[in-house]
Amino acid sequence: MFATIREAKPFMEKAGITINSKITYPFFYECKIDKEKIIFSISGIGISMARKCTVELIKRYTIQHVYNIGISGTINDKLYVNDLYCVSKALYWQSSNRQTFPCKAEFFDKKKHVTLATCIKPVFDSELRKEIAAYADIVDMEGAAIAEICDSNSITCTLIKGVSDGAYKGERKTLFENIDLLSKRMSTLIWNNLFKDK
Repeated sequence: MFATIREAKPFMEKAGITINSKITYPFFYECKIDKEKIIFSISGIGISMARKCTVELIKRYTIQHVYNIGISGTINDKLYVNDLYCVSKALYWQSSNRQTFPCKAEFFDKKKHVTLATCIKPVFDSELRKEIAAYADIVDMEGAAIAEICDSNSITCTLIKGVSDGAYKGERKTLFENIDLLSKRMSTLIWNNLFKDK
C-alpha cells in the first residue's frame, strides 16, 4: 500500500503495473508476482484515506499481511535523512491517550526499528517536532491508521518508511527533492525481500 502514485511508481515499474494518473482513491490492482497473489493499492494522502483504503482492502480481499511503503520526516536527530527504517509501533499524535499499535519490524536490525507518530498534517515546525519527539522517532500522515485497522482485524502489518526530511521549518522542499530516490530504494527493498526469484 502506497499513499501516492509518485511513491508507488518504482514498484509499479518493477511489477509491470500501468495505471491512469486520474485514478479514484482508494485504488486496488490484483496481480501475481512470483506466483504470489498481491493486491497493489494506493490510498491517497492522510489518515482518513489510509483508514478507508485499509478497511476496504480487508473487506474485499483475503489479506494475510499488509505492507505500507512511504516517506516520513525524522524527529530523532540520531536518524538520517535519505535512510530507510521499519516501524515497530505506531500512534496517532492527535490522540490524547497515545495508544500504540503494533507493527512487524523486519528487514532491518533493531537499531533501525522506530516508533511512528501519524499526524493530520505534515510537520515542518521545530517546536512541534520537539514535542512529538518525546513519543516517537518519525512522523507521517497514514501509518497509524493502517496499523490500527490491521491490529483490530488480527492482520500483520509492516511499515517501511524512508526519511525524506528533518521535519524542520522550510524543509518541504527537501521532502520533494528526496521522494523519488527514497521511493526507489523502498521498492527495491520490498522487491528483493518478498520476490527474490524475480
